Amino acid sequence: MSNMIAAANPTAPLDTPEQAEAAARSSAWGAWLGAAVGVLGSVMTYMQRDTIIEVTRQAMEQEFAKQGTDPAQAEAAMAMASGGFMFGIGVTLFFALVYVILGFVQWKKPNVVIPIILLLLTALNVLMTVYGLVSSPASMALFGPAQIIVFLLTLVTLVLHWAGLRGALAHRRFVEMAGG
Repeated sequence: MSNMIAAANPTAPLDTPEQAEAAARSSAWGAWLGAAVGVLGSVMTYMQRDTIIEVTRQAMEQEFAKQGTDPAQAEAAMAMASGGFMFGIGVTLFFALVYVILGFVQWKKPNVVIPIILLLLTALNVLMTVYGLVSSPASMALFGPAQIIVFLLTLVTLVLHWAGLRGALAHRRFVEMAGG
């Protein structure tokens, strides 16, 4: 366990090929944690769907009232938002499956590409979450203790992918130095 924690440290020295490989595998742990966070977030979102849809409906009604939007158009937009809600959960679950697969690939054959992709996707997730909270009072109203836990776990995956990228780069250098 302590070796895994040491490998996931994004500032730890990577002096041996074994340390580099262990650090590169941190991204696999990050992928699996990211998948679990995605499933957890989807389940929580689904369980709160009525509240989320109602808060979204109220926010949209207020915005449409300010803009003077035709009530029929407003109703159609709200119906589309409700349908998109379930689609979003499906997309999240699909990406969770992709993350599980990428985690296994990174574990078996550590490389640089997977940590880069997952680091960028996770960073985008963090930025979009922060942007959503800052730009939408409705999002802030829905952001409770469970969402805070999910957000913190997402930050942990960001650290794991950073450690994985460092390890993969060091591992590649060790392989090149060995002539492989």
